[in-house]
Amino acid sequence: MKLIHQKLICSILALSFFVSVPLAASANQDPNFNDKKDSAVHDSSMNDENEDQNSIALLKEGKYCTTQPIQVIEAHKKADANYNLLSGFGDILYQKSIVIDGVENSLLFTFENPNESLKLAKTKCDTILKILAKKYSLDELNNDNRKEYRTAIDYYMSDPDSNKMYDEQGSLLKQFQSLEAFLDTYENSILNNEVIDFVSLANTKLRNHTISKIVLDDMIGHLPDTDSLVKKKQNSLTSTRTNEPGKISPNQISGLTNITAANEYALQYAESPNSEYIYYNRGDCTNFVSQICKEGGVPQDGYWHSNYFYTGAIPTKAWTVASEFAKYWKPRWYTGLTKEHFLDFSKQLYTKGGSVIGMDTSGNKVYHHLAYVTQRANNQKTRYGRTFYDFFITQHSDDYACWASDNSGRAKGWLSQPDGTIYAIFS
Repeated sequence: MKLIHQKLICSILALSFFVSVPLAASANQDPNFNDKKDSAVHDSSMNDENEDQNSIALLKEGKYCTTQPIQVIEAHKKADANYNLLSGFGDILYQKSIVIDGVENSLLFTFENPNESLKLAKTKCDTILKILAKKYSLDELNNDNRKEYRTAIDYYMSDPDSNKMYDEQGSLLKQFQSLEAFLDTYENSILNNEVIDFVSLANTKLRNHTISKIVLDDMIGHLPDTDSLVKKKQNSLTSTRTNEPGKISPNQISGLTNITAANEYALQYAESPNSEYIYYNRGDCTNFVSQICKEGGVPQDGYWHSNYFYTGAIPTKAWTVASEFAKYWKPRWYTGLTKEHFLDFSKQLYTKGGSVIGMDTSGNKVYHHLAYVTQRANNQKTRYGRTFYDFFITQHSDDYACWASDNSGRAKGWLSQPDGTIYAIFS
């Protein structure tokens, strides 16, 4: 599903290619849904340039390596999933783990029987699936078009037609939210298979002495945040910000000190993307946030850089993919799992801008959407059952700049998520 970009000093042996998945146009379809200049499909959590090809690159060099073959073992452990939304889709488990130098690392939790869960989803979420299919000219939900439905969900949240659904807070909204959580969890099986395929290839090359070590850097993004390997990478990262912009503290984006420049860039290009950068059609949120951070003074490096890092460079996953950005920078603060925490979340935002925020609707801290906040007000608002300090959001996919309380409802995707959603602040 993704084209892998990694350290520039590394030689990449596995090449990927762009795959385009067009969506048919219709008279009642959101004109922006299929109208961006880049023809390849991308979603907010992952860069789809490689679709279902294995996207983990076999690198020659990196920071995290092993000289021993990696084991794949059965796990079958209960998952810490958001069962409020995922009930009725079948059992959810950590089904497999990988053992690296004697340490077990779980793969992402999955439905025990993905095919059966897909059938259950079409029954459990039948009404919202019909609405999305009609509005965005989609075929019946299946394994091949699951990403198109995930994209449709992101667009429908900002569509005026969805206002009634949010206002009523009824069964249709529950279907919508459950479908979103289902698709995010369903995708985990695809990502796990990519890890297993990578391990098989790397082990074979190691045993054949084609390579002398297995570089793990590119695989880490496919593992849960709770895994020891992911924690090791996160703990090795240094950051240079505090609760006051420009000062030093752990767990914040390194170098985001020119808040004025970051705010100006965010406001200028939120609704009219900067043509000097690649635009990822229907999934540009992380790419846009990365541009803002760069303008705000964050230095690019081998793990996090754009196509302008050097001549001919390709943006890295940490630059373009929400989950990878989150693993690289890691949040300085995130909420609990109830609506009441949203007030605390908003209170943590900087009043003068400089806050990168992220969302995880599955409750497993694999973030799938990012945005940037240019200011936070001192007055409280209440929308969609949440009370919060109002804040001004700039984001892509959907591309907009507005207050969270905006009456148009454009920002309701940030406000109307159910219990179980995790909100994070990265800067």
